[in-house]
Amino acid sequence: MKYKNFGTLEQVEEGYLRENIERIDDYIASIFQNMAEDGDIEATLSQLRTVVKVKGIGETAKLAGLSRQGLQKALSPNGNPTIRTFIKVLGTFGYQLTVEPISDSEKTLLKFGKVISEMTKSESEESASESVI
Repeated sequence: MKYKNFGTLEQVEEGYLRENIERIDDYIASIFQNMAEDGDIEATLSQLRTVVKVKGIGETAKLAGLSRQGLQKALSPNGNPTIRTFIKVLGTFGYQLTVEPISDSEKTLLKFGKVISEMTKSESEESASESVI
């Protein structure tokens, strides 16, 4: 069986959004819901990059008061946009950042995630020290 190359996930999402422009608001909402749940900034930047491509990189940069290259760099896989850049880009889509308290169950999950992270770090350190011996 021969497999077809359908492109990267980012390319597939971009194609879908171009064909279903009315779904962009739902997509943007899901980007930030996912970020709130998993904290994956790289995925968030990738998905925002997809929206920017669909909306137009040059137009989005212009509306945000950024250069095209500056916007591309900020949203690149190695990007580290300032909060100001993030707010400007969201503003071009008609959104703003808001702060909302997290629920007790989310706090528990965050604490649990931190405990798991610390356990993993501790195990890694133990493993590294054992290999030195």
